[in-house]
Amino acid sequence: MSATDRPADADVGAFARLADDVGLGSGCVVQDGAQLSRGVRVGEGAAVCALAVVGAEARVGRDAIVGDQARLGAGVEVGERAVVGRGCDVGEEARMGALHVGDALEDRAELVHRLGAVASDLELDERGMTALCDLA
Repeated sequence: MSATDRPADADVGAFARLADDVGLGSGCVVQDGAQLSRGVRVGEGAAVCALAVVGAEARVGRDAIVGDQARLGAGVEVGERAVVGRGCDVGEEARMGALHVGDALEDRAELVHRLGAVASDLELDERGMTALCDLA
């Protein structure tokens, strides 16, 4: 991967696997065991958590989260601040946007709980993003 595609403040785990032409945004996180295929773009401040697999030409928007062990098919578009939960399987060419629930952190967490099983280590950070993995 060229230096222009990997900003100095991008945090890439030692055992993450990235294709040569993956583009990473400033401040993004790619945890150990994550796999990013050719042409993937990860937006500024986004997180791809441990053991997630991101298919060719997929896009992960700014401040979005792809949870632990999630699988994104080729060409998937995850919108700004959207969350793909732990273990979710998203088919090819799917598009998804953020959950818009309001400003209350509790409301956001409650909606995610209603949508399906959520990790017991669910954290809400100061900016109000739902984090389904340890971003530390």
